[in-house]
Amino acid sequence: MKTGTFAFILLIPAMFLQAFALQVLWVWFIAPQFSLAPLALYSAMGLVLVVSFLKNDLLYSKNIADYYQQGLDVDTASTVFTDSLVYPLLSILIGWVIHLGV
Repeated sequence: MKTGTFAFILLIPAMFLQAFALQVLWVWFIAPQFSLAPLALYSAMGLVLVVSFLKNDLLYSKNIADYYQQGLDVDTASTVFTDSLVYPLLSILIGWVIHLGV
């Protein structure tokens, strides 16, 4: 599989998972505190993209660009994939624990 194809395939689930994590955390913490409406998944995706753009870090784009130029081996690919999946899931888990205590 070409590196560019892997990078594109990685971005899609990472974007959805990050948006889902933002949506869940929004409903648990932001919406009740400020009396706001729940955040829709696509709105969360847009917010994730805006924040990534402002940080100049479009969903790990720097890492993927570096790997694209240097070549992507299996260990590096699994690390990038794990990081893009584990961080949002860990955020949801920690948020869930905090939400139980609130």
